[in-house]
This record gives sequence, structure tokens and C-alpha cells, in this order.
Amino acid sequence: MFFIITIIVLYFAIFPTMAVHFGSRNEWKQKREQAQPLINKIFSEMEKMSRWSEQLRFLILCRRKGIIPKGMRTKMPGISPISEYGRRLKRNHEMKILRRNISELHGKKAGSDKKISQLKLNLRETFGLSGNFIENTVKWLRKKV
Repeated sequence: MFFIITIIVLYFAIFPTMAVHFGSRNEWKQKREQAQPLINKIFSEMEKMSRWSEQLRFLILCRRKGIIPKGMRTKMPGISPISEYGRRLKRNHEMKILRRNISELHGKKAGSDKKISQLKLNLRETFGLSGNFIENTVKWLRKKV
């Protein structure tokens, strides 16, 4: 019996709960509730990144296959679409629009990555949450997205 109690005490000494770090469970709960708006912002940024990743994947596949999505097709005024020159000019212009959209999506994703890392840093500095808690929360949010 003494052996089992000793093992349990050692376990909690080696692997303390978050309440140990904050002094009491109520204090931990309060910190977690105060951090919830930042966690919600991280979640919304992750949702945006997920949408942008899907759009990016689609546009890159379109570029590889040489297909122009319907929303990016253009009409060239004053140039006959029947002529070879008109078709080539139209095609080059549409591919330029496609490349620009891909570039913008890469920029949005990079900006979102920076914003998420800033929010994680704010969680750590403002609320004193551990890095392990923050990473576990981010993993949980990724599964949710």
C-alpha cells in the first residue's frame, strides 16, 4: 500500500497538473477563460488558412492542366477571338490572372501564419500558459478545422 501511494505522489511530482503551476484550479480556469478570445482568433485564422489552401490547390492544378477557371476567363474587346493572335493574347492574359491569384493566396497564407504565431506568443506572454498547453490546443483546433 505504501509503495502505491509513493508511486502516485512521485507521478504528480514529476508530471504536475496545470493547477499546480497556477496555485489553484480556479485560477487555472480563470486564465483559460480569459485566453478563450485569443484561442477563437487562432481558430478563425486556421479556418481561413484551410479555405485558402483548398483554393490554392485547385488553382495550381488548373495551372498545371492548362485550364482557366470560369470566373477568371476574360473577353478581349476589339480583337477577334477567331484569330490566332486573339486566342493567344486572351490565353496569356488569363494565365497572368491565374498566376496573380496564386501569388495572392500564398501571401495570405504567409500572413495568416505570422498572425497565428503572434497570437500563440500573446497566449504565452499575457496569460502565462505553457508552450505544451498551447501546442495541444493548436493540435485540437487543427482537428476541429
